[in-house]
Amino acid sequence: MNRHRGLTAYLRCKRLALNAFLLITLIIPLTSLAQSLTDWPMPVLTHLQAVRDNPQNVLDRTLPLLPATTNHVDKAGLHFVISRAYAALILHEKALEQANQALLLLDRKTQPWLYAYAQLARADALKGLGKAREGETDLTAAKQWADHNETHELQAYALSVAGYLNLTLSETD
Repeated sequence: MNRHRGLTAYLRCKRLALNAFLLITLIIPLTSLAQSLTDWPMPVLTHLQAVRDNPQNVLDRTLPLLPATTNHVDKAGLHFVISRAYAALILHEKALEQANQALLLLDRKTQPWLYAYAQLARADALKGLGKAREGETDLTAAKQWADHNETHELQAYALSVAGYLNLTLSETD
């Protein structure tokens, strides 16, 4: 009988440990993901998620929204999304124009995370235009901000842009 109680207690502890593990590995990352996604203006978020799958469709849906968008943050976010869509379509000059428009609408102090994203979009567009060296300043500033603020999605984007910039520089230097 005591042996049965000991086994039952052991199994309860094991189940509790498994539940704690699942809570830590599943729920906490979802919470941080939800937090990071809410940083984006809602009108921008849905389009941003579709850039990789269908950039032309994103352009068709977002370009008409620009004239009616009055909020500077929302408008800058749309310019960022449009820049990413143009970059995906290998239209780097247009991607650069859109990244620059986003940067003009933003204040680095009040929207530093979005400013950093726009800097990376500009660095990526410059890389596509064969001007990777010009994008290094933007890349460095955005990556430093992302590292300092532990913004993981932005860090990943910065590392991706850095990798492409370094490849381009090693091919041209």
